[in-house]
Amino acid sequence: MQGTSNPVLGTGEAMVAAGLAVAAVVTGLSLAVVLRADDSDPERFAVGGGTLYAVVGLGTWAAPRYVADAFVVSPAENPLGTLLLVGLTGAVLWTEGAVATYAALRYRLRSGWGCLFGTLALTAMYFQGINGEAAAILFYAVLAGPILLGASVAVPLAELGVRRVLAADDGGE
Repeated sequence: MQGTSNPVLGTGEAMVAAGLAVAAVVTGLSLAVVLRADDSDPERFAVGGGTLYAVVGLGTWAAPRYVADAFVVSPAENPLGTLLLVGLTGAVLWTEGAVATYAALRYRLRSGWGCLFGTLALTAMYFQGINGEAAAILFYAVLAGPILLGASVAVPLAELGVRRVLAADDGGE
């Protein structure tokens, strides 16, 4: 159908599997680095986690389009526009990864790791669809990314709230 993207891996199931695999590797790598570190400085790891998340997220957008030569507008035709769009999307992706990593480390929230995994899986699956889209990266930067960023903030805040309520209940008895 016109306007519908095609899975770069051939099937929707393969796209889902690849998205989950990418998210599992990045989340697992982030956890392994944090667990092996002598100090778990949340700010430092949030910068690293956000950077890894953004690089992988942008890679899941660029790689299928490069391999299939399926860029909506060739980056060579509009380098400034491409740079701005990739920069904006990279900033959104970086913030998603940094917020989730920081929440997991600073407040020891398990939902931070869940958000890191879930948002990256959805991002990787979304970016694997090629052709048919007007500009997947623009849509992500202005709509899908901020929604996922909101989830990366709201879910850990909800967990923190529940933990505080439960801690207050335990202290009152």
